[in-house]
Amino acid sequence: MIVAAGIYYLVADDSPRWLASLPSVLIILAIISSGYLYLTQQAQAAVVTDYAAIRQFVDQQTAPDEPLYGAFELVPLLALDLDRPIFNNHFNTIAKYFDLGVFDYRERMIEIRDGHLRTIITKAYTEEGALVIADIEGLLPEAVYGQLCHQRGTFPIKQDYSIANTLIVWECLFEEIGEAAE
Repeated sequence: MIVAAGIYYLVADDSPRWLASLPSVLIILAIISSGYLYLTQQAQAAVVTDYAAIRQFVDQQTAPDEPLYGAFELVPLLALDLDRPIFNNHFNTIAKYFDLGVFDYRERMIEIRDGHLRTIITKAYTEEGALVIADIEGLLPEAVYGQLCHQRGTFPIKQDYSIANTLIVWECLFEEIGEAAE
């Protein structure tokens, strides 16, 4: 009713008030439509389609008190859902923190060794046969994954913000990680 009254007011007489309001109306319509498009597209991006399978796998492959570490988009949710700790409360593992020097790879690797971390969950770009081409997360130096960790499970990522196409659950041998860190 209010909108109808407002439109009537704008176009009721011969004054050009409606022309003055046209840019504002167009901006409001643009904001509403772009907001709608953003929300509908973002709802489809980075969807973990195999969450139930990932959850079941991690639950079966790890001890109930074993801490989880890895992809900031998934590990906090898994830890909460499975009632598992997040390794030393490192829930925010965005690679930019390492790039900026907020966190140090060497210190993190020593911390992982001393904490006896065994499970790391990361996103990666892989080719046929789950050959890892790039560690998207940058959680540890890429050499760690090939030399000190082995893949326990892989799950496809259908659409991600990055080029990642696989979620990998790694099992790492903390003694070897520690030796590499020293």
